[in-house]
Amino acid sequence: MATRRGQLGGRERRPPNHIYAAGAPTPELVSGGVRAVFLPQHVQVNHFIQSEGKNVYDGCQSWETSFIVQAYCSTDLVNEFSQTLIKAHEFIKMSQVLENTPDNEAYYRHRSKGSWTLSTADNGWCVSDCTAEALKALLMLSKISPDLAGDAINGERLYDAVDGMLSFMNKDGTFSTYECERTTHWLEVIKVINQVHPSYLNHVKMLI
Repeated sequence: MATRRGQLGGRERRPPNHIYAAGAPTPELVSGGVRAVFLPQHVQVNHFIQSEGKNVYDGCQSWETSFIVQAYCSTDLVNEFSQTLIKAHEFIKMSQVLENTPDNEAYYRHRSKGSWTLSTADNGWCVSDCTAEALKALLMLSKISPDLAGDAINGERLYDAVDGMLSFMNKDGTFSTYECERTTHWLEVIKVINQVHPSYLNHVKMLI
């Protein structure tokens, strides 16, 4: 999400990749003063800043909810936990990213329309396997009575999800996680950390 022009006193519009409030000493925060970093409204805007401190990620709500729904639908507990399913169904539908990031190609962002992130739609970073699991959960829910699982998602949004997943296909027929492969493995030579793997290249792929 982009910081709106003038929202925090800045002069320029930031690339729509992240919410910058309270994330780093950007011009917007500096212009608001050092104390502005700690204002409650900035903390509320940035989901990565919580009471326990700064988090690496903003959660895995969509990922976990999809598996929970699949588990319920695979048992005979649908009647007993219908209200839970209805709420989970609504959350999954609400968490789908409905539009691409503005000027996504200019910022080297992969397509996001129709996909699901690891957490919520506000995150904006589409993930192929999160999309697949959410789609599977929605298809399982569509086979259950709306009285027990809520109304099914619009069919066009299912097509958007499939199109989104197919957009992750690499030239060799594999599927990447966040974006298609763009470079060669020699780039790993310059990486400076091994804490997160993969660092620069997406080595984890799914074969069809």
